[in-house]
Amino acid sequence: MPALANPVRAITQVSHDPSLAAAIQAFDGTTIRAIDVQWQLFDIARTWFEQTGGEAVGESDCALALEHWERILTGLEHDPLTVADSVDWIAKHRLISAYAERHQLKPGAAALRAIDLQYHDMRREKGLASRCGLITLATDEQVRKAMTSPPNTTRAFFRGRCIERFADEVLAANWDSMVFDLGADPLRRVPMDDPLRGTAELVANVLANSATARELVAALAEPN
Repeated sequence: MPALANPVRAITQVSHDPSLAAAIQAFDGTTIRAIDVQWQLFDIARTWFEQTGGEAVGESDCALALEHWERILTGLEHDPLTVADSVDWIAKHRLISAYAERHQLKPGAAALRAIDLQYHDMRREKGLASRCGLITLATDEQVRKAMTSPPNTTRAFFRGRCIERFADEVLAANWDSMVFDLGADPLRRVPMDDPLRGTAELVANVLANSATARELVAALAEPN
């Protein structure tokens, strides 16, 4: 898969390109569309699933994610409106476009800006996203559980438990690292590059035996 020459610029390019045709510069001098990058990522993920069975993240959940992913990429290439039930910006675009056509409004009209904002209102009785036919993949109960119960089989377990227990000392929590502020010491970064480390099996004991963030960071620094 080609590395992008300027990933930040590429994000700007593709985020302003509903046609999906924008060509972004790769590091080797060639150009590639964002959807082609997605297809390459999908192929990598599918190969991993075929080789491992997706046990680390749940076989059925992994299979479902790949099914939706492939369906969405296929829809984006052939007819984006066919995936308006799954792609947020398409659902929103369809809603605003239909309203503008029905009321003969030009882009930038105050009513359209209001719809733009109301679409993202998280209150169920106020927001418009819930009325656009978007499919639901998780129940309310599952969402509430996920707020406090990170999965045990990925680095999300370590990240979630650290935030739960040591929130005052957690300065930053990213996909691939945790940054702790232990007071007088320099900031301490704990790398989490491997998604399959930081699991309950690997770190539950050290978390249980650490009364403070300082003790946890010290324990993690000890050689295995």
